Amino acid sequence: MEDRQDKYDLYTEKIKEKPSVKYRFWFELGKLFLTAVFIGIVASIIFLAIVRTVGIENETADNERQEVTIPLDEHQTESNTEQTQPGTVQTESGNNAENPDKTDNEAGIETYQYVSGIIEGINPSMVTITAINHREDPLFDIRQNREELPGIIIADNDVEYLILSDYAIKSVDSIQITFFDNTTVDGELVLADSITDMAVIAVPRHNIATSTKEKLAIAELGNSYTLKQGELVIAMGSFYGIQSAVDFGIAISTKEITYDVDSRHGLIYTNMDGESDCTGFLFNENGQLIGNISNKYSKNGIVAYGISDLKIRIQNLSNRKPIGYMGIIGYDISEEFAKENSMPSGAYVASVEINSPAYFAGIMNGDIITDISKRTITNVYNVERALCEFEPGTEVTVTVSRRGKNGYVPIEYTLTLGGKE
Repeated sequence: MEDRQDKYDLYTEKIKEKPSVKYRFWFELGKLFLTAVFIGIVASIIFLAIVRTVGIENETADNERQEVTIPLDEHQTESNTEQTQPGTVQTESGNNAENPDKTDNEAGIETYQYVSGIIEGINPSMVTITAINHREDPLFDIRQNREELPGIIIADNDVEYLILSDYAIKSVDSIQITFFDNTTVDGELVLADSITDMAVIAVPRHNIATSTKEKLAIAELGNSYTLKQGELVIAMGSFYGIQSAVDFGIAISTKEITYDVDSRHGLIYTNMDGESDCTGFLFNENGQLIGNISNKYSKNGIVAYGISDLKIRIQNLSNRKPIGYMGIIGYDISEEFAKENSMPSGAYVASVEINSPAYFAGIMNGDIITDISKRTITNVYNVERALCEFEPGTEVTVTVSRRGKNGYVPIEYTLTLGGKE
């Protein structure tokens, strides 16, 4: 048997497994692993590049965003505000629209044409703001509650257009801005101020079509201190239950003052009808923005905050700088009254809001604020100007004069400013 096997050994093929076949499984597994590692590295590089690009873009946007500076008007008091007789409407040529040589009909047509020309120049700065709230409904899943508000472009910081609007925009879920040419883009809230019912909205420039940007206009902020009684004023906004409404009349009073929390503001009363939900803007005959219409005071006629007293707040809101809150209601003290009552000049504290920084610090009714962190205070307007320099959380020193047995005595308090929602 063995001989027979040896006989055929010459014709027997012995197959040996090649090394490449033997280790192919491990080779393929290793190759797959290396491929996965390579793909992971490439994906990581791409991801980091995207993140870095986004970060650079955000950082660049912040760096390129210019500080908004609004020139402040010289604060004026009743003693240096000249008044004119009511009922005069001036035209560009300076002639009275009530020209005795013209019929009432002709004078009326001329006035309407004149006002129409002013409105035409204002329109490119006006926008319609759609405030959208999303709410769940068991029958219709999610529903949208949409409300339209007027807005006006007040600044351009090279990155965004900044739009002045109503405080009501603060509590909405999303914002859409429709420009005068009916193009619509998304907007975002910058800051809001509950004391004056204002808010500022930002719209990135790159989101706006070039054709729209070429036609947009930034409203010119006028000087409401120089507005005289009887001068022409134009209202644009939401009133009479109509969106994008327009009306015109005269300023019947420019001397009224309202004292708000940590501030004082002049009011412009007009002869135009109003209602409780009025909101919008007031313009003079040059098309300059001179007032922010307030629904707090417009129940019986359109009333606006004078823009000159609002400029410092608008500047802060536009630059994303919250305003420090102290919590006093104060009044101005005239020099004559102070002299007659042997009182120092300053801001008289009529009341202190409970649980406010001023309340916890110990400031009391009857105190007269004379200094805030080395800023001299002679009236409530100075208080507002000083607080606009400090953000919530800032520690400030407040010097008051308090009446004692031997007259007024200075007392210094240290308090941390809060934020007013």
